[in-house]
Amino acid sequence: DLLSFPTRRSSDLDAPETAAKPAPAPLPEGAEDIEPTKLRQAIARRMSESKRNAPHFYVSVDIDADKVLALRARINKAKAHVSVNDLLVKALALAAVKHANVNAAYIDDKVRHFKRIDVGIAVATENGLLSPAILDCADKPVVKISEESKDLAERARSGHLKPEEYGGGTITLSNLGMYGITSFLAIINPPQALIVSVGTAADRVVVKAGKPAVGKVITAWAAADHRVLDGAEVAQFMATFRGLVEDPGRLRG
Repeated sequence: DLLSFPTRRSSDLDAPETAAKPAPAPLPEGAEDIEPTKLRQAIARRMSESKRNAPHFYVSVDIDADKVLALRARINKAKAHVSVNDLLVKALALAAVKHANVNAAYIDDKVRHFKRIDVGIAVATENGLLSPAILDCADKPVVKISEESKDLAERARSGHLKPEEYGGGTITLSNLGMYGITSFLAIINPPQALIVSVGTAADRVVVKAGKPAVGKVITAWAAADHRVLDGAEVAQFMATFRGLVEDPGRLRG
């Protein structure tokens, strides 16, 4: 009978399919297990929590850095010493003033908005990454931000941060430009809703006055918590951040 097909018994349907599992590959000889430091363990817990609980999404912009580099040179001629990172911290804070929703955290199933903008700066130390915060950045001149940034970084690397300075911050800036990195995606620093990562100011071919030219360009990525923020909000924030860096007159004060 052409309409008759062999049928499987219910016992066949219920039986799980078994397959031989390959043997694990042998580990190389000469390996050494190292007990993580308490700081490394804390970092592992926090980063695992962030990637597990916060649904990350990413937005990037390319920023013309010629004017902000020129501003830095002018400031430093006056015997001050500010870095590009200090100017980016100021730009991040001013952008957060305009887009207050990014200055938030997801805590106990609620979104907490902060009135003050405390920018965490990622500092690499021998024991791991720390992100002490520069407090109330929007109202501080960039020279003051620079002084506090240097102090926090030095004390972070020497192990002299105060307990309350290890975390904190309402938004974070992570910069790997000093290592020649052009761009990277950072992990949100929980419970914050947003972190911005920037690379080096690299030579790129850009269009100026309708003609190709070589200019310095910074690529910035925002990693955002989708429980708190949506794509359009972060895109608008990053557009404001880019505008402040490309027209940096407000960053000095």
